[in-house]
Amino acid sequence: MKNLFVSRILGACCVLTLVTATASAQNPVTGAALNPNPAVKPTPASTDSTVYNVRAFGAIGDGKAVDSDAVNKAIDAAAANGGGTVYFPAGYYLCFSIHLKTNITLYLDQGSWIVAAETPPEVTALQPNRGRGGFGGGGGAGGGGAVGAAGTGGGRGAPTPPRIRGAVDNTPAPTVATTISPNDFQAPVENQTVQDFLAKVPPGAHMYDLAEKNIWYGLPGWRPGSATAPTGTAPATGAPMTVQYQDFGHCFWHNSLICGDGITNVSILGPGTIYGRGLSRGDGPSNLGGGNKSISLVNCRNVTLKDFTIWHGGWFCLLATGVDNFTINNIKVDTNRDGFDIDCCQNVRISDCTINSPADDGLVLKSTYALGYSRPTQNVTITNCQVSGFQEGTLLDGTYKPSVSNVDGGGSGTGRIKFGTESNGGFRNITISNCVFTHCRGLALESVDGAIIEDVTINNITMQDIVNSPLYIRLGRRLRGPTESTVTGAIRRVTISNIVVSNAVNNSSIIIAGTPDHPVEDVQLSDIRINYLGGGAKEWAQYDPPEDELQRGRITYYPEPGNLGIMPAYGMFARHVNGINLRNVNVSYATPDLRPAVVLDDVQSISFDHFKAQHEADVPEFMLFNTRDFSVERSTGLADQHIDQMTEGVVAK
Repeated sequence: MKNLFVSRILGACCVLTLVTATASAQNPVTGAALNPNPAVKPTPASTDSTVYNVRAFGAIGDGKAVDSDAVNKAIDAAAANGGGTVYFPAGYYLCFSIHLKTNITLYLDQGSWIVAAETPPEVTALQPNRGRGGFGGGGGAGGGGAVGAAGTGGGRGAPTPPRIRGAVDNTPAPTVATTISPNDFQAPVENQTVQDFLAKVPPGAHMYDLAEKNIWYGLPGWRPGSATAPTGTAPATGAPMTVQYQDFGHCFWHNSLICGDGITNVSILGPGTIYGRGLSRGDGPSNLGGGNKSISLVNCRNVTLKDFTIWHGGWFCLLATGVDNFTINNIKVDTNRDGFDIDCCQNVRISDCTINSPADDGLVLKSTYALGYSRPTQNVTITNCQVSGFQEGTLLDGTYKPSVSNVDGGGSGTGRIKFGTESNGGFRNITISNCVFTHCRGLALESVDGAIIEDVTINNITMQDIVNSPLYIRLGRRLRGPTESTVTGAIRRVTISNIVVSNAVNNSSIIIAGTPDHPVEDVQLSDIRINYLGGGAKEWAQYDPPEDELQRGRITYYPEPGNLGIMPAYGMFARHVNGINLRNVNVSYATPDLRPAVVLDDVQSISFDHFKAQHEADVPEFMLFNTRDFSVERSTGLADQHIDQMTEGVVAK
């Protein structure tokens, strides 16, 4: 079948005389002049009527002429004939929004580049706030991570001072939002603003499609740090803001380089490259005419993405929302923010992909409220993938340069695999296997907006140079969603096995944390080896992480390990958990660490079998607070024992 497809492509190319670059054309990446070759305009005729060469519809491919109109004409022609393959021969195709349709394949041949055009100045000059963005234009995976041996995590800016166990806690108690209704919605950018903008755009000016209307972007209410925040959450800092059920970028799809909305039987294939040169890495509703995603798909079925490369992909290289029966295979990504965001999708297969994303998440499963209802992401397999946080561009050029923040132990170099942060609909029936993490954050499973995470298996993972918690399982209570229906979710039936980690940062650990009324349940950890950098100070063992995540001393509920501060244990910290079994788990460090290996707080039914923990003299392996049904057996240096209940104490040799 593959040879037949290739022969059809090549046959079409033989009939169509291809337009090559003129002498004035330039490589959009290096700026070098392309080889001159006089162009001969092709005709749309072909011996294979299912292949549509974009050059036959007027595409130039010189990196200077805007080719998106020609590309969309080719797609329209194929769709009008019931479907077909839109073919990109070698060249640089400068494009604004490309509109996918049902029964269409885009085939990017070797040497072909789809290049996202910059929004022209005559358009950006008309944008409200001159394109500086609005709500939700953040710069990366919010919250930050660990910040070095002497730091305390907690995101950008001044670190959050650690809370000492037993000291008076002045952190305000969490308060739920007031009830809000879609009927109260006021769009961040009013329709009249959009109409005024469109009326002023010069005739013939190129720009990206405008973001479509989506009332589920946000509703009036509170947001931490806003003037309408409930008493006790944060000081007022300005005018009333909009509650965002999810960030701006997750709510809109049309303002993209390539978009598919409500279509079926669609593929993007081939060894070519998508280059998001003109895409924003974070903006808001005032960026009219701008684009922020390389590929966006919403409410689609039967989709395949295979074999191409995405470089510098904007806010999202791929945002897929409500996409079912979805295959992603052998994609290389080297980008400035998110790699793949798989949101509210079902029956998804991701394999053999390499994703380098130093400034945000590499491969993230989400379940937002962007569709207007809670929909789980479920039936997902992720296998044979690599994620990393090297400097952007150094994956593709083969130099693999660590980001500066990684070198000094900082929290960037994100690059990880994660569930969340947006987590309304839940995550079910998911397996991750045979994956590699390098110079990035660790694996994160997060439910903070009401999601149920259940029936998850993770196996055969190796990690190196990890800048925050290597394994982070967090059930929180941000509850960003319709107040009347959004309650704390659940995490249960999670199995993690065959994990090897080296050079994990010293001020974090494995973290498994629920809430006082909603414990994490039924977690199995087996055959795990983690070597930390070590160097933890004795006083760190007295730190008591806050119940809810803090940034700059304020509760934000944003689930990042760094927002809980330094961990009191170097190996594992667990709080509000019911049911953990650890078997063949080995934790160690490179330089002496003066904290216990494990700290448990409000944990019930936990067992350690064949557990091994490096520790210094006079430093206990375990510290227990309000722990019930604790057992350890066949573990190095420890007598077999069972403790029915311990309010506070240590377990050691």
